[in-house]
Amino acid sequence: MNAPFLSTFLYLIFFVFLIGFIAYFLKKYNPINSPILLKQRYLRVINRISLTPKSHLYIVCYENKVKLLGVTENNITIIDTLENLTENEIELLNTSPNLGEAFNKLKGNLRKG
Repeated sequence: MNAPFLSTFLYLIFFVFLIGFIAYFLKKYNPINSPILLKQRYLRVINRISLTPKSHLYIVCYENKVKLLGVTENNITIIDTLENLTENEIELLNTSPNLGEAFNKLKGNLRKG
C-alpha cells in the first residue's frame, strides 16, 4: 500500500471522528437549551387548545402580560390581553382545569382593582 494514500486516509478518518465528536458535544451541551437560559426567556406558552388540526388558541405570557392568541395556518390574532399579572395569577392560569373561567376571573379582578 502507498504511504501517502494511507496517511491521507488516516487524516480523513481522524477529521470525520473529530466532526462527529464536535457535533455530539454541541448537541448534548447546547447552551440555547440550557435549563438556566430557558427560565430566563421572556416568552412562555402557558397553554394551547386545539380547535381544529390547523387552528389553535394559545395563552402566552410575555413581560407580565398574558395574551390570548388565535392561531391559524395563515394568521395570528390577539383576542384578549391581561396586563400586570403577578406570578400567582399566572400560576392560576397554568394550573386551572377551565382556562376560560380562570381568564375571565382574572380579567374581572383587574377591572375591579
